[in-house]
Parts: sequence; C-alpha cells; structure tokens
Amino acid sequence: MLSKRITAATALYGTGELLRGTVFLIAGALDQIGAGQPGREDFVERFTDKLMDRIAQRHEVVDPADLPMVLQIVRVAFDGNDPVAWREQAGPVPDSEPRTMTCALALIANFVDHVDGPGACERALLSTLGDASPDWCSGPGYRGRRLRHRGCEVLAVGSLNREIMGSPPHSPGADARPPVMRP
Repeated sequence: MLSKRITAATALYGTGELLRGTVFLIAGALDQIGAGQPGREDFVERFTDKLMDRIAQRHEVVDPADLPMVLQIVRVAFDGNDPVAWREQAGPVPDSEPRTMTCALALIANFVDHVDGPGACERALLSTLGDASPDWCSGPGYRGRRLRHRGCEVLAVGSLNREIMGSPPHSPGADARPPVMRP
C-alpha cells in the first residue's frame, strides 16, 4: 500500500519535485533535534547509524542503492548546510529515491515525536511552511498551495508525506485541508 501511494504521488508531482519537498522536510525535522549545532558529533553518529539501520529494514519499500544518498542528506543537514541545494547538485533522481527519503522522514518524525511529544514534528514543520512565502498555483500537476523556501518549491508536502505514510494528523485540526492526493 505504501509503495502504491508513493507511486501515485510521484506520478502526480514528478520524482524531482516530490524529492525536493521531502528533503526540505527532512532538514526541518532534523533541525528539531539540533542539526547544525556544534559539539554533537557522538549523538549525530549514533542517531545516523540507527536511522540508516531502520531505513534498511523497510526492504519492501526501500531500494538499498538509495541508502548512500539518504545518509549524505542527513550528514549535510547535521553539518548545518542546505540539503535541498546539495541534492539538486548531486545529479539525477532515481525513481526509487522518494520512497527511501519518505521512510527516512517518517522515522525522523517519529523520533522527534517520541522526544518532544506526539505531533511535535508535524507542528514544527507546518510552522516552518507557514513562515515561507506563499504562492498560489493552479497549473497542471499542482493542487493547492505551493511554497518557496531556500529557492525550492514545497508543495504542501507535509500533508502529502503524511498521507503516503498512512499516518493521521497527530493534533486535532492540524490539517483540516482535504488530502493532497487520492490514490
């Protein structure tokens, strides 16, 4: 079911756009646990190792060839750099990469929620998206809000990724909009 949802989202938005939004959200989630702060090398190493192990366990969705890219995105974010810009320069996006990045995002969000309370990651990401400059687009391939941040476009990807992963909003009224996609 997860694979079908990701495939539908990829067909609707395109691999590159889906990946850009997901990497943006990964960076935002990692900011919640101190990405870019010096002196946390031991934590970063333990967290990254555990994250990569858990992503690899999702073999029904994850292509092992995508794991090095996820690892690099996480490292770039923890180093305090822009992983969206880094990924843009890293070359073509394989069709399987958004699935792997979505798994990484879900696992990072679960960690943040475990530490800061249910729905904490979602609220922080929605706040970040709300602070970006809104630009409304009704063109083909876009449904609803399109946001610009750090030179990338994020297509209300919080709702999209939440729907892909199949988890409901954690807080009442957090996302009263209709679903972004219907597989």
